[in-house]
Amino acid sequence: MNEVVRREQVTQLIQRAQKGETRAFNEVIKLYEDRVMSVILGITRDRTDAEDIFQDVFVRLYKKIRHFRFESDFYTYLYRMTVNMCFNAHRRKRRHQNLFAETADNFWNGAAALEDDDREQPD
Repeated sequence: MNEVVRREQVTQLIQRAQKGETRAFNEVIKLYEDRVMSVILGITRDRTDAEDIFQDVFVRLYKKIRHFRFESDFYTYLYRMTVNMCFNAHRRKRRHQNLFAETADNFWNGAAALEDDDREQPD
């Protein structure tokens, strides 16, 4: 297929998706799903995290596609959204892990303090 014709077809598909046409949006997903998953896996290197982020990317795209203004290639827009969502997910995961570690430390420190209190109390 001629690249100009293909680009015009993709533009029309995106315009239809912007108007809320579900079938057109599903076609957009089909066009870009492999590339998006490759980007996510390249960043996360974790299949489970990648699947979660992949779903989040297309949910966000569904909500934001009407804001795409055709000032750049659509894949550039989608790529940037994907990378940002990967970094956001990484930050959330790191924050969650830090919170868990802090909570676990507090638990064990509290348990040790209780044990020390029990030893100091006469029977």
